[in-house]
Amino acid sequence: MEPQEVAMATVAVVIPFFTVIALGFLAACTRILPADAVAGLNVFVLYFALPPMLFRLSAATPVSQLLDPTTLAVWLLAAVALIAAALVVALRPGRSWLNASFGGLIAAQPN
Repeated sequence: MEPQEVAMATVAVVIPFFTVIALGFLAACTRILPADAVAGLNVFVLYFALPPMLFRLSAATPVSQLLDPTTLAVWLLAAVALIAAALVVALRPGRSWLNASFGGLIAAQPN
């Protein structure tokens, strides 16, 4: 599969997910969706909509492509950069290293 085809397949999976997020955001901002319903919408998107989308994408991708060393290296570097940025922000005066490190992990884990 060509890199361009992989990119298009990824976009085809990601666009519906972010569309649901955008619709929920707009519904909450315009008060169509009550504030109490936002938590339920978050649970739906993160626990029911996202896992099947990611599974569908990864199941259709050859294992050799999923374990590509370049892709893994880019992912690892991006995660380390995100953790470092979150630590810099979180290590303000009065905050412990433990709290900052959890903040960095929380920033990098879902991304």
